[in-house]
Amino acid sequence: MDQISATAASFVRPLDTRDDDLDLLGGKGRSLARAANAGFAVPGGFQVTTAAYRAFVAANGLQQRIVELAKPELVNGAVSFDRASAAIQELLAAPALSDLAAAEIAAAYRSLEPATPPVAVRSSANAEDLPEASFAGQQDTYLNVRGEDAVVQAVRDCWASLWTPRAIAYRHQMGIDQGRVAMAVVVQIMVPSEVSGILFTANPATGERSEAIVNASFGLGEAVVGGQVTPDTYVVDRATGEATETIIGTKEQRIVQDGDQGTRLEEIDEADRGRSSLSVEAIRELVELGGEVEAQFDGVPQDIEWAISGGKLYLLQSRPITNLPPQPIDVEWAPTPPARILTRRQIVENMPDPICPLFEELYLTIGLEKARGGKSMMVGGGPVFVTMHGFAYQRGDWQMLFPDGDNTEIRKPTEDELEAAERAMAERRKDSPAENLEMAAHDLKLFRDALGDEDSRAFDAWAASAGLGDSLAQRVTMPESRNPTFIAFNRTQWNDGVLRKWREETMPRLVRITGEWREVDPATASDETLLKGIVDLGVAEGDYWSNDTGHTFGVAKSTDDQLQCFLRETLPDHHFTSGQFLSGFKSKTMEANDAIFEVARRIRADESLWELVMVTPASRLMAALEEHPASGPALEAIDDYLRTFGHQGYTLDFVEPPQSEDPTAFFATLKTMVANRDYSPEQHDIDARRKKETALAEIEALLDGLEYWQFRFRLWFTYLFYPIREETMFYLGSAWPV
Repeated sequence: MDQISATAASFVRPLDTRDDDLDLLGGKGRSLARAANAGFAVPGGFQVTTAAYRAFVAANGLQQRIVELAKPELVNGAVSFDRASAAIQELLAAPALSDLAAAEIAAAYRSLEPATPPVAVRSSANAEDLPEASFAGQQDTYLNVRGEDAVVQAVRDCWASLWTPRAIAYRHQMGIDQGRVAMAVVVQIMVPSEVSGILFTANPATGERSEAIVNASFGLGEAVVGGQVTPDTYVVDRATGEATETIIGTKEQRIVQDGDQGTRLEEIDEADRGRSSLSVEAIRELVELGGEVEAQFDGVPQDIEWAISGGKLYLLQSRPITNLPPQPIDVEWAPTPPARILTRRQIVENMPDPICPLFEELYLTIGLEKARGGKSMMVGGGPVFVTMHGFAYQRGDWQMLFPDGDNTEIRKPTEDELEAAERAMAERRKDSPAENLEMAAHDLKLFRDALGDEDSRAFDAWAASAGLGDSLAQRVTMPESRNPTFIAFNRTQWNDGVLRKWREETMPRLVRITGEWREVDPATASDETLLKGIVDLGVAEGDYWSNDTGHTFGVAKSTDDQLQCFLRETLPDHHFTSGQFLSGFKSKTMEANDAIFEVARRIRADESLWELVMVTPASRLMAALEEHPASGPALEAIDDYLRTFGHQGYTLDFVEPPQSEDPTAFFATLKTMVANRDYSPEQHDIDARRKKETALAEIEALLDGLEYWQFRFRLWFTYLFYPIREETMFYLGSAWPV
């Protein structure tokens, strides 16, 4: 490419230019220049820089009009850029290319050898291959282009592909300024490949860096890249270059050059479809090339397009693999003594990812153990909650399950056994038969008094004729079940005591501590004070759960489980669930939903606000609303929501931001509510009540006598205690925004 002279004002650069400017060459062009300069077998050619595109746009006064047009519109309730794309491409197609730009491109093409060769004309946008985005496949490539006029037109077509609906929409979603994008173009001599495809220098599915993945098929590589064929796939050991797994694809068609211009799809002979497109030697050569290219690009795993023609391997392009998982770590997942059994249950279900060391120390090790006063309930001692490789676990080696301790072969307990152990520990005593009968009678009276007039008369009539005598209360309030869910949290007096402690001690304690530290100004407090605040708040959150929110939550969960168990054992063929009967409770979740709907209602009241919310990605919606002149009422409602519910996060670990710091998920929910104009919480409640009434009618038709009144008691009992579930969960994480 020595014939191509590149001056500072030139629109054309040699393919192997020493320029390393993404904004000038685009992602594909910069990568190919670097590869060519490193000595890889990159097909020759030249690059038309973004300066040519920008000069064309500026000379014709198009930039402002393009930016104004590149806005979303709503079509049938969905964001669309179709009309914007069509209008922009019409703008770009109308003016003639400047004589200077056309002459430079034509001269660069004439300098290629042999004369008038077929070339590939590839788009290379200046936003390509950014670390946080992947533009693969969004702009166009034109193959087997021959002749000066055809090449110039293909360059213009590549410019136009910067403004396809898909490309505009992706930049809009990613927050990339539409006014700053520009298109360079790579022109390369066509490689009439017999075999081509893609090479990943790491396994893109698993992240394994010791494996390479090769996709290959006959003909030009666009068939593989564009998903038009099912290629052969090879999993290759990078150390040996040998395929450890080979999957022969169907390879029914291939793309080939179509005469002097363009390409066509042709059928592959039946006999060739079932054979491997690559030899053992070719696979080894490919993987060696991949390693060298990866090394050239600073060890970053690469997504490489390649071709083989006349026995020679060519590098067509290389870019970083996007969204590559971390390298899998070969670790032993074994508990650290004294822990012997670990389970992912209870409070750790709110910690889906590895937790930070400070949270582990303050919350798990100190906070959750504070109420135990140093006494361990586990075989071999130690805390109930531990971590393994950063993930939080609850131990399952309870002393009460394995009383002989280290002399017992400890197996993993079932979920029922674990829950039964927790309930028994919560109960802390064994009621005598007399006490149990007394509590059963007490609960039956409460149940009877809660019935309406008609139901109470029906119950009295049934009780008088049932012939159960003194066992009536026990039989109605406690079904004959061996399921351990009925071991504890099965009487109102016990459950009321747990809830009373939570309301009078546990919850107020956390509220008081967070309130005290909220009064401290971090800007003026000393380092010692701030450290004490972090410790106090972290420990207070852990203590909130273990003393005694975990048991309070257990009351709600147990009563729900008891209803579910009764339905499953009494009506096994009807597949009822407790959830069919528990909808409609006023809860913190419903309050949060109502608060979000209030925001949606205020947005729906203004058509311009409604459209703004519909077309703006959730991650940028707050900033967009703050700039809108009519958003005041909606912003007030958002502030109200975040003030009440903003402490809630997506994990309990305080290292992750709560909603008040990252409200993206809130705005995603809001967008859904705004989009569905038919949605309202009131209608949702009506639908839920209707479903519950239908299920109740089915139950009444299926059950009678003792089983019917057992069901009614279980439903009443669950209604009493289930609502506390969400009330306890509401306060989790309330210390973190402080």
